[in-house]
Amino acid sequence: MKNKMPNDCWSQITITCQDNIYIKKFIEEELKDKEQHINWIKKGKNGIKFDLWSPWIPYFDWFENILEEYPYFWIKNEWKEEGGQAGIWIGFYENCKKTIKKMEWRDLSLEESYYLFVNE
Repeated sequence: MKNKMPNDCWSQITITCQDNIYIKKFIEEELKDKEQHINWIKKGKNGIKFDLWSPWIPYFDWFENILEEYPYFWIKNEWKEEGGQAGIWIGFYENCKKTIKKMEWRDLSLEESYYLFVNE
């Protein structure tokens, strides 16, 4: 049986924190091994936004681990996979309780996006 090539999944990740020391530490320690898959959109002292590639689905376990390590973060991941799956994942702590909100839906695939919007 041949291995099937994974569909590309692109996540647009937003992370905010009131204490800029944690944002800087996160960039230096957590993103160094993912740098080749990151496209930076914005970097600020209290927040960052970047696109991150992954195979098939987003790194949901990684987001959960980030919240454990950085409980002051608010994380939003808006994602879309080339086959048409899409969703949003939001994680934060509220009243010392980890809160995760997520929603997933069937969106347009890469091919549908191309063919449905071709000019006549």
